[in-house]
Amino acid sequence: MQRASISSRFSAMNLDMIIFVVIWQSLSMLSERVAPGLATPLSSVILSFLTVILYFVYPTKASGQTLGKKLLSVKVVPSAGDKLPLTWGQVFLREIVGKTLGTIPLYLGYIWAYTNSDHRAWHDSMSHTHVISLIWEDEKTPLQKLQHIMLGILSIPLGVALILGIFFYTSLPLDSIKEKIEASGIQVGALTGSLAGGLHFSQISRQDKGQAFSLSTVDVKFNLAALAIDRIFIIEKLTAEEGHIEVPEGFSWATIFLNLMALGQIQNQETSLGNFRMGKLQIKNIFFEHNKKAIMQLQEFTLKNLEIADKELRINEAQFQISGLSIKVEDFKSAFGRIEVASATGGVGPDFLPILKVPVDFHIKGSIGKNLKTTRLDGGMMIDKIKFSVENEKLTVNVDKLLLNEMFKTALPLEELDLKLSSQGENALEMMSSLNVEYGIKVCGNEFRPDAERGSIYTRGDHEFTFRVIPKPVPDFGKMAFNKEATLDDLLLYELHGQKQTLADFSSPREMLADLCYQKALANLLPEELEHLRPLEMATATVSASSTPPAFVSAELARRGASEARNLLRLGKYNEVIALLEAVPISSETFPVAERGIFYSLKAWAYLYTNQLAEAAQTFELAFNARKDISDAEGLLRAYEAMKKDEEAQRWLGYIKVAIKANPALKTHLTPNMQKKLTSSGLAAE
Repeated sequence: MQRASISSRFSAMNLDMIIFVVIWQSLSMLSERVAPGLATPLSSVILSFLTVILYFVYPTKASGQTLGKKLLSVKVVPSAGDKLPLTWGQVFLREIVGKTLGTIPLYLGYIWAYTNSDHRAWHDSMSHTHVISLIWEDEKTPLQKLQHIMLGILSIPLGVALILGIFFYTSLPLDSIKEKIEASGIQVGALTGSLAGGLHFSQISRQDKGQAFSLSTVDVKFNLAALAIDRIFIIEKLTAEEGHIEVPEGFSWATIFLNLMALGQIQNQETSLGNFRMGKLQIKNIFFEHNKKAIMQLQEFTLKNLEIADKELRINEAQFQISGLSIKVEDFKSAFGRIEVASATGGVGPDFLPILKVPVDFHIKGSIGKNLKTTRLDGGMMIDKIKFSVENEKLTVNVDKLLLNEMFKTALPLEELDLKLSSQGENALEMMSSLNVEYGIKVCGNEFRPDAERGSIYTRGDHEFTFRVIPKPVPDFGKMAFNKEATLDDLLLYELHGQKQTLADFSSPREMLADLCYQKALANLLPEELEHLRPLEMATATVSASSTPPAFVSAELARRGASEARNLLRLGKYNEVIALLEAVPISSETFPVAERGIFYSLKAWAYLYTNQLAEAAQTFELAFNARKDISDAEGLLRAYEAMKKDEEAQRWLGYIKVAIKANPALKTHLTPNMQKKLTSSGLAAE
């Protein structure tokens, strides 16, 4: 397993310390009430020792996890092997002796974890243990990383609420409560109110290497009777009116929503979340910042009746609003990697998705499982101009007279779109191979009707025009779609062909467009009409009648080109490889997905050897997505190493290590230099 990150360990430690303080303080105050005469410094030391045994030592010996580590999906294991059990000697040496020694010299033992690649603190080294992540850091989606950050942040108000609940029964003054909270490293502004009626904080903040945030105007109201009697922690209401949270570089809502499935995958059958309820959570005007520069604003986030029971999360109602996006979810349920939603409605606008011209409404309901077999969804957009459903491994999409040029940013005269799409399979690859699309579209006011083989056709007298739309091979769809300058033309490729049955062929593409759009000779067009045709002329692959549409080469010709490119690559003629492969257009009609992967891989190696590193990384990504071959992973590793992008390089190195460990025979697919590198560094599988 992979070593746990510093941030995960820090958040787990933060949670553990809050819970430990709550337990120790509760037992201390209880002992003072029951036996006041025994409240001596010695008894306090003994009580602290017993609490450490109860909370840290025994759970670590039993499972390698305290509650904080369990919530952050990290675990303590022996250095000798992840599968071996921890011994009592290791646990006592780690949790009592090691942590005590590491704390005394200004927490130097903990800071030591920042200085080595294994993230080992003094107590790890002394006890011959290390902390692993049960979720691979490289495989975490941005949403999962954000969840771990937010879990550490949310531990603050939750810990505050727990501590305040204890003090409620002891009638301690508010000044003492504030001192106790600040002793844990949290800065608190003015504290007013009462424990029975609720507390008001003018500010709650923290500024250190692991966490940096500030929440203003925080109100907490809790129900400690439920915790004492029913053993269920209930916050009746938690509100924060304004705040600032420091986030990692590259943070974006777009990335989070593209990885929404991670919200359900974070739970599994071996993870228990305990029991927790919240009547209402309301957060407004939270600014997410990087290096104190505002990136975006969370306008409002509201939860009603949230309940966590063991391995299941339920939310009665949730509302989320940022600039350009609003969502309202009703009856949300997440358990064992499956999400169920009774209703999700909202709207998205140009501020969030720049490719749009106007706001778009949407609605969806159903369930998202771990695979397509267990997924069932249906919904719609644009007041059901677009309808979609997923059921029994089948995807269907229907579009009814969608006004493209009014809905999307596009320079082309594209108007009404009618679309019928269906696909079936157990995974995305099978769905792509079974994709069936029929569409009709208006171009320059002319209606092109669907044709299964050629796209869509418009006929006028002896003139026949064919129009075809295919997706562009965009390496990073999310980055492109959410770019502020994005247009529909960045995501689609167009082909327009025209021919005459009896008269002379069109002499040029522009003459064909003049006939299609204005039904008059090119020489008679006004300057503004010529300008109107320019985007369509530039965006489409126009051909004369003497050419034979479509413009795709045959599969046999493409395979011969790939074979020739492979021979040129062996001879070191890299520029010739690039020129050859760029001259051969490939598509789903030309190659199946796996063969397209070979095509991309050949081109990527040629880019790498000619030091075109960005192009190499981009093309290796296409190759790897198509065929998941370890040699493409090596190419990505080498490209990112050359570009000094260490984080990306480590991600692909980790993938290679795991793949070889699972199947040692894959090592032969790597280049000799890479095999030698893995062997010399001790990373190769045994």
